[in-house]
Amino acid sequence: MNRWLWLSLLVLALGPLAAQESPNLLTNPGFVGDGNGDGLADNWEYQPGAAREKLDVSFGLESVAAGHFAQRLSCTRYESGHAMLCQTGVVKVEADHWYECRLRYRGEKLSTAYVGLHDTNGWKQLGLWQSFSPRQSWRDLKAKFRADHTCSQTTRFQIWFTTTGTLWVSDLALREIPPPPRSNVIPDIGHRNLLPNGGFEALGGWGLANFWTYGWDVARGQGLEGSNCAAITWRPDDPQYGTYFDYFDPVAKPQEQPRLQTIGFVPIKPGETYTLSVYMKASKAGAPASIGLNGPGLWGEKKLSVTTDWQRYSFTARASADLAVPQIGPTFTAENRADFAGTVVYLDGAQLEVGAAPTDFAARPLEVLARPFWHSCGTPVPAKVAFSADVVSAAPTPATVLFQASGFSDEPVVEETKQLTLKTGANAVPWEAPLPGPGFYRVKVSVKSPGATTETSVRGAVCLTPPNPANSAFGINHAYAHNGQLELVKQLGVSWVRDWSLKWDHVEPEQGRFTFDAVDFQINRPLKLGMNVLCMFPFPSAEWCSTAPAELKKTGYPGNRIRQAYVPSDLPALEAYAAACVERYQDRIRYWEVFNESIFTNYSLPKSAGYKPEDYVSLLQRVYAGCKRADPTCHVIGGYSAMPDMFPLYQAMFDQGGLRSCDEVSLHWYPGGAPEGVAADLQRLNGMAQAQGGTRPYWMTEFAYYADDDPDPIKRNWPNLLESEWLQAVWNTRACVLMLAGGVEKIFYHIWTTRLNYDIGSTIFFEYAGAPHKIAVTQAAMAYLLGERPKCVSSDLKLGEDVRGCLFEAPRHLRLTGRPARHVAVVWAEGDGHQMHVPDWSRAYDICGAEWGYKSFELGETPFYLVLPDATPEGAAQTLRSHL
Repeated sequence: MNRWLWLSLLVLALGPLAAQESPNLLTNPGFVGDGNGDGLADNWEYQPGAAREKLDVSFGLESVAAGHFAQRLSCTRYESGHAMLCQTGVVKVEADHWYECRLRYRGEKLSTAYVGLHDTNGWKQLGLWQSFSPRQSWRDLKAKFRADHTCSQTTRFQIWFTTTGTLWVSDLALREIPPPPRSNVIPDIGHRNLLPNGGFEALGGWGLANFWTYGWDVARGQGLEGSNCAAITWRPDDPQYGTYFDYFDPVAKPQEQPRLQTIGFVPIKPGETYTLSVYMKASKAGAPASIGLNGPGLWGEKKLSVTTDWQRYSFTARASADLAVPQIGPTFTAENRADFAGTVVYLDGAQLEVGAAPTDFAARPLEVLARPFWHSCGTPVPAKVAFSADVVSAAPTPATVLFQASGFSDEPVVEETKQLTLKTGANAVPWEAPLPGPGFYRVKVSVKSPGATTETSVRGAVCLTPPNPANSAFGINHAYAHNGQLELVKQLGVSWVRDWSLKWDHVEPEQGRFTFDAVDFQINRPLKLGMNVLCMFPFPSAEWCSTAPAELKKTGYPGNRIRQAYVPSDLPALEAYAAACVERYQDRIRYWEVFNESIFTNYSLPKSAGYKPEDYVSLLQRVYAGCKRADPTCHVIGGYSAMPDMFPLYQAMFDQGGLRSCDEVSLHWYPGGAPEGVAADLQRLNGMAQAQGGTRPYWMTEFAYYADDDPDPIKRNWPNLLESEWLQAVWNTRACVLMLAGGVEKIFYHIWTTRLNYDIGSTIFFEYAGAPHKIAVTQAAMAYLLGERPKCVSSDLKLGEDVRGCLFEAPRHLRLTGRPARHVAVVWAEGDGHQMHVPDWSRAYDICGAEWGYKSFELGETPFYLVLPDATPEGAAQTLRSHL
């Protein structure tokens, strides 16, 4: 066929597909026309967010290409509010539908700008909120999101910034897009039994709903007709199985309700009737248990009393949606601890099927089960990781097992095929994976037999663990709920915990009567695991001394804490409370933070109640005096724990002499977009502090990007997830490097508790059963390559507008061949087309900490580390410039 004819036919074929693109939900997204001559494009408005005399803002339309225009916003004076371009009541979104926002942008003298979609009725986010860092050259932004709720007349699409500077935006689009494929949904293979590993022949497919990992054992040969089965031992006295949390009311409880739950949602059909069945027995008669279905598709359960003999139990329900989660097993609680501690409950023959009654148990013909792996290494060299999959077969059969590993950027790494004959039941298939070194890996295991095929995919990590993981620049806000999670995260060089348990109302419920029993446990738990603790005084008041209005709500959350956000009626009592806390813990705690997110949220001295930045400073002075009286060597961290670009807050603190009442300054930051703007923000903060008597180190006590390549298919309101874990890891490394280079000493990731099958990405580093996220590996590499106390000697190597580089002193454990390691440079580019040659006598490492085995690399979004022998920062910088 003539190629021109072929291309013509192709264009005709693709034409209808292109026409199917959903409409742009914005009005005049190309900024065409300015009917009233005010500099704003038609159908767009400006919102200052404060009295107009607080800002000097000008506008203009500029042609950027034939038929393409840009809207300019220039702010030359900023005291409060925001310079915002917006459309109100224009965009219409529907709950749980997916959308994509695109725009082009550039800027001058502007560190950070934002794009978002809000519901002005209650000022709730609708799913879109992302920051970006304008540069002089044009760049593109793309953000996908799911609408939190249906909204039309009260929407506000907005692009804004909160400093002086100039922003240009062009080519805006906001369109509905198809939803991404659902993950964590158990495949329906057409078998009568919808459940994986229903015979519990090997560990996998199921986990304890109220624990962070599997929590059950395979009882070999003790199941029905001599098969394997699941065994759940109740361990209420084992601290490894306890659940702990420091907010709001401290939690420290033994293992409870240790029921099994499928890892993943079972797809069902609304309107159909389903029956869940399982065989159970217990080592002690009368063990309490339940069988039921949970999740967005249906809910209900049947209470049981399990005997010492195998007995089949069932539960029937009608589906109301398309997903369900089976829950089966013991329901021990504190009330029956004395009678059943150590009791074992056995389960076998679990089945979920269509129908109003159970039929004979039928296992799936072929299944493969595999568990995530962690491998820690002390040097960045290739590793052979022992990995094993369990293949469960309903009958003897020959099979082919294919192992395929992919890496950090989803690139193929290694694969191996094994031929074997399967026996009935579980077949362990080991594989010594020859992985190239530190990195994130996915291992896909595919099994093919003459009558069936199956596959699974698991996450794995080879982490470059720092030599002293108990001492680092990184921490978490709140200790994880389970000890195993803390032990795991410590391997990543995350060794600090920010503790919230010293709430005044809890430790001094009435004036002069202090009680620390519950707090002692919360603070000592991470300390006993070899971690460090930053203690916070979360709120400025207790109920008995709050100046909150009497009518202010006292019950429910957040009502039970709002009153504690007000100024106390007794300021000497505030000082005494701080002194009492420091005195009790001075033998193990050295760092104390004063309140959480003051003024700009309702945690502490809310602006909505009339409080001003100066009100915080006076309370800070009181707490500082109490802390130093109890322990003159302790460190007091003051500040509003606000975003780095909230300059008016910090200016007020600095002007009022607040720096004299703190040893460090607290910050919080949830960037949501590319992090480069923070460098200029920190530089400005440092200048403001210097003008008032000298800088202080910063502690970033809350910070996070969130992402999950396998999100659970449920609605989430918070946090907003980035497009991929790759982007999360890349932006996180760049953000941390810029913070450490800008005067930040410690960085605390904000984590939260999550439940099995309800993960919202906020555990940051791993999913259920310790399955690693990509950021886990890059965090470990950063802690290893920058050392325990990163010391920046150049925050900007001046490698070009699009090329970023920060230089640190090399930690002692880094080595070069023939010369000492003196400096570590972290380099990346915001544009393409840059080639970096590895200097002689130097070594390069990728973002995961694997040594780069080539003479050069493409410099792009992903940071690289270069370990250099140059004796001076100037020499190292010159070496890098000459090799770029």
